[in-house]
Amino acid sequence: MPYTKADKANIALSFVAPKTARRIWDLRKRKYAAAKTAVSTGGWSPNDQGVNDEIGGSKAQINNRVRQLVRDMPHAAIAVDRVVDFTVGEGFKLQARTRLPDGKLNMVLNKQIEEAWEFWKMEADISGKLSFDEMTRLAKRQDVEIGEFLTLKTSSRKSGRFIPFALQILEADSISNVGANPQTGNQVSYGVEYNANTAEPEAYWIGDNYSNSTRVTADKVIHGFKSLRPNQLRGVSAFAPAVLLSHSFRDYIGSELAAAQMASKWLAFITSTNADNMQNALGAATDSEFDRKVQDVYPAQIEYLQQGESIEFAENQGGLISAPSLSLPCELHLRYLGYLTSWLATTTAA
Repeated sequence: MPYTKADKANIALSFVAPKTARRIWDLRKRKYAAAKTAVSTGGWSPNDQGVNDEIGGSKAQINNRVRQLVRDMPHAAIAVDRVVDFTVGEGFKLQARTRLPDGKLNMVLNKQIEEAWEFWKMEADISGKLSFDEMTRLAKRQDVEIGEFLTLKTSSRKSGRFIPFALQILEADSISNVGANPQTGNQVSYGVEYNANTAEPEAYWIGDNYSNSTRVTADKVIHGFKSLRPNQLRGVSAFAPAVLLSHSFRDYIGSELAAAQMASKWLAFITSTNADNMQNALGAATDSEFDRKVQDVYPAQIEYLQQGESIEFAENQGGLISAPSLSLPCELHLRYLGYLTSWLATTTAA
């Protein structure tokens, strides 16, 4: 390990004041065990660039990888569905509790409020495609997958609407620095314009990451994410700690399936001192690709070996699939019977 400037200075000091130099060495050694450098830690010296730079610099790649895993991995897709089901379910119900001057519930007004809420829920989406309940499910899905959701408060004067107020749900990726020009005293971090003194969001720059963005004041934006550190401005996917493991798990499953498929193609291997007569008697045909006698026994096949030949398949180590398969629900703080059943079945089979 190369010497630092402080190390070299202390070495020089040891020639003129060895006791002082020794005390300095002892003080420098006092640290948390987790911060010490050892053979086991190797070159593990992570840098902290600040929460917003760390999230912003990694966010696009994390989002793309998580979306691909959710598209292609059943475990990831099920995990997202379960979070949405457990937190949002079929939607939210409004129960009005206004009261009369005497303290009793105003049943007439409460019913009118609740009916108005149900009417508006059906036309909440400015695009006319989703109900409010469907929008909340979609927002939570975005929150789970990429760590944040983005909704704009807007209005529509289209005839036939119950009230003009509406919502527009967007991809949070549309928050962009491209073309951002903050007002005096504000700063912009990955599309969020905020007060430099308080870190309060003042506006959002929304575009397509290719052309100039449009400034939308914060009072017209609903931007939700889980804060992990102070002054955090953007969210990060709950899948982030499990992305690399999940990718390896996907490859592992593919290898296991490929090995099982190859092994299942052969039913048996027959070795005979008079292979030709036996093959002809059983109606075996010659495989043109490998110049060997094979006999199909659907859906597998029998292959004939010459005397002295043998084939041995590698044994699969069952049970290894259980630990990675539980990583996704653990990262997403899920506990439900489906994963437990899957884990028990895999472990028992092993």
